[in-house]
Formats: sequence, structure tokens, C-alpha cells
Amino acid sequence: MGWLPGAICPNHGRCAASISTAHPIQGEAGGRMNFSPIQWVMLIGMDLFVRSAYAFAVSFNIFLIPIVLKLSALHIFILGLVSGFATPLAVPLRRVVTVIVTSVLFAIAMAGLWITAEQSSHSTSCFNNVCDWINGTITPSGVWLVFKETSIQVLANLSVTATTLFLGRGIRAAAS
Repeated sequence: MGWLPGAICPNHGRCAASISTAHPIQGEAGGRMNFSPIQWVMLIGMDLFVRSAYAFAVSFNIFLIPIVLKLSALHIFILGLVSGFATPLAVPLRRVVTVIVTSVLFAIAMAGLWITAEQSSHSTSCFNNVCDWINGTITPSGVWLVFKETSIQVLANLSVTATTLFLGRGIRAAAS
């Protein structure tokens, strides 16, 4: 905190009033991670639950659990990296940057990994005479499928992250 000497105080005539000397980017709480340890635990648990519930509700296939685990690990890894790099920013900006950059990187990584896996295995995937992949080549319906599923996973990321940040505010307030 800095002081502005000679400021007018209503009760005492002339006095020193405080002014903020916080860094314009760091703000008052710059240097702290977005998530506390308990928030990371909540985030991981909710991430696994939301993805597992979605996979099971859509397909009733428990063999998708390894894919769910990989998507959760990918999301948590990217979120951790981005959160760490965004630490110097002021809290509101840090949270917005973390959520947006994590979402974009996750979408790129998920779509890229999916397309690479399909191409390298030369797979063909058809259902009701509509093929998403033919010998490892994506079709227009495959592009739509990748876009749709990636969007759903990004929405899952956003809901889990936003819920964790919202609940974490209550946890931090109760702890102090």
C-alpha cells in the first residue's frame, strides 16, 4: 500500500489516504494458483463423474472407461499447466484466461488425438449406412461427430471448472 500525503479527510482535516499500488496485471492477489488443493480433489472427482455419467448414459458401454480416464487426465493436465502459467495474472483475468485457454487447448488436443488414432488404425466406422471413417479417412459425418463430441467434452470441462471455482469460493470463505 502506498500513501497519498495531504489528502482531505472529512473527519480530521488534512490526513494521509491510502492508494493502491497493486500491479495492474497481478492485482492484490497475484501469484496464487486458481485452485486450492481441496478444489483440485473436487475437480478431479467431478470431472471423472461427469465424463463417466455421460459415456454410460450415451452408450451403456463400460468399456469406454479407459477413454473417460484419458480425457479426464488430459483435461486436468492442461488445466494444471495453464493455471500455473496464468498465476501472475490478477484473479478475475487469471480465471477467464485459464478457462478459455484450457478449453481451446483441450479441444485441439482431443480432436487431434482422435483423428490421429483413427487414421493410424485405418479404421472404418459405419452405423445405419452412414460412415464416419472409411479406411482411416474422415468423412463429412465424421467431421460432425468429432466436432459434436469435442464440444460436449469442452462443455463438461467448463461446467466442472466453473462449479469448482464457485464452490471453492464458499470453501475459502468458510475457512477464513
